Amino acid sequence: MTPEILTVTVILLAALILLVSEKIPMDLTALGIMVALMLTGILAPLDAVAGFANPAPLTVGALFIVTKGLVRTGSLTTLTRLISTLTGGHPLRVLVVTLSLTAVLSAFLNNTPVVVMML
Repeated sequence: MTPEILTVTVILLAALILLVSEKIPMDLTALGIMVALMLTGILAPLDAVAGFANPAPLTVGALFIVTKGLVRTGSLTTLTRLISTLTGGHPLRVLVVTLSLTAVLSAFLNNTPVVVMML
């Protein structure tokens, strides 16, 4: 086992323990992993921050904000009540109807906003 493999294994085990125990918030743990990998020389600084240049995480984050707005304004209440009425509130039926509706909507709309909305 090379020193690099051992270093990454130790960092991942520490991260796993911190994520499971939630002694440190998850976002700080994730940043700590990135910093630890940079400080140990496993990742170059440009490689470590390359993910922040990708628009996909920002898009998903923005979709969560839009979805929270839809929930707060009650825009999804009608859909929620309809699914609850159709299924009688039975958890398995709710799951089947929700997944089926998600599949149908994904055929006509972009998948990411549909999935975020159905969360």
